[in-house]
Amino acid sequence: HRGYATLSCGDGKYVKGDGIVQCLMGSSSSQFAEFTTKPSCNSNSELLDKCGLLTAPGNGDVVYENENSAYFVCDAGFTLVGAEPKYTCNTATKTWSIVTSDNPRGLPPTCQTVQKAESRVVTVSDLWRL
Repeated sequence: HRGYATLSCGDGKYVKGDGIVQCLMGSSSSQFAEFTTKPSCNSNSELLDKCGLLTAPGNGDVVYENENSAYFVCDAGFTLVGAEPKYTCNTATKTWSIVTSDNPRGLPPTCQTVQKAESRVVTVSDLWRL
């Protein structure tokens, strides 16, 4: 079984590096997958000096890969709607790429409640008809 956890730091800090970790569940032990980039907690001042902080969506968070690259995630039970895979900081203009003519205020995407699928019983004989 695999699950995911979003890492976070205390107030005034952001996670730099892999902000999402995959949990690997074994029969006798649990462990985390290897990190692509080892996470660390860094001061928000690094971000404020470049493009500032992005606004996290309700029921979600911002994951900063570094001070120039970020993406949005949602809490368990929610799905991300209206987001690009990644946003970048333009250090010349000090703006994140989320700020566009369609989104001049740089509003975050939304996290919507996941709709549960209806339960359906399928018998073995049904499989041969599919």
